[in-house]
Amino acid sequence: MIIAILLFLVGIACLSIGAEALVKGASNLARALHILPSIIGLTIVAYGTSLPELLVSVTAMYRGNTGISIGNIIGSNIANMALVLGISAMIQPLSVHRTAIKQDLPIMIIALSSFYIFAINGFLSKLEGMLLLSGFVAYTAFTLYRTMREPAENKAARKGRTPLLPNLFLLAVGVVCLAVGTHLAVENAIIIAQRLNVSMLVIGITLVAVGTSLPELATSVVAAYRKKTDISVGNIIGSNIFNTLAIGGLVALIRGISVDQSLIFFSLPIMILLSIVLLPIVADFRITRLEGGTIVVSYIVYICLMFIYS
Repeated sequence: MIIAILLFLVGIACLSIGAEALVKGASNLARALHILPSIIGLTIVAYGTSLPELLVSVTAMYRGNTGISIGNIIGSNIANMALVLGISAMIQPLSVHRTAIKQDLPIMIIALSSFYIFAINGFLSKLEGMLLLSGFVAYTAFTLYRTMREPAENKAARKGRTPLLPNLFLLAVGVVCLAVGTHLAVENAIIIAQRLNVSMLVIGITLVAVGTSLPELATSVVAAYRKKTDISVGNIIGSNIFNTLAIGGLVALIRGISVDQSLIFFSLPIMILLSIVLLPIVADFRITRLEGGTIVVSYIVYICLMFIYS
């Protein structure tokens, strides 16, 4: 138990280092390529911080732990929208880019709703997995197209002499540190949690989900602290889209996956509700500390209910 706790703390340290490197590299990369920081947050940062969810869900799927696999996807989405976004806003009120509200947030809601519709019969088929993956490819292509269509004067305003290769290296270091840190944190957290005789589904949707969301949390918190709030918000929206369409689609395509009834009637509706509630919260292009604190409290209540009724 002591060794598990020590390794867990080492994992947290790796996450902190990785988040710092990822935010700094991504911010500089946006400047070097003359790209909006929000776009970097939605793609490179979001996909990079979602690698732990991908690794955990696919590995759990191959080991037959479908509860951890599907619970991790849903739980990570909920943790991103409530815990990560809330804590980030409590540290620094978040400015939300107009494009994120008009385009990316609605796309995220559509992605989450599609996942729910596919899962409502208790099973995600290979065909549905292929449809989810196709949606991810389409969204990524749309985001890249949107970047290329950005007015030249906006790109010129961000023009600088920031070197490209050093920041790509910094970005890679950040992703590797996040992956290692998440592995150490999650694996040892599971060892500790199993001593409490908690079901794999509950572990997946709470402990593992929070563990694999630690990169998003660390990255978004560092971004908020450094007032790179476009990266912070973009990271959360992009991560949820990646979790739902890419990871959900991939695990369903590999084998098809059963969805527990408790997810269909409790966690999935909460996931959809949270995404819809975000629309009026960000309507003024800002998330305040009070709003952030409120959604963090809602997440704590959700976790308590999960353990009480599991």
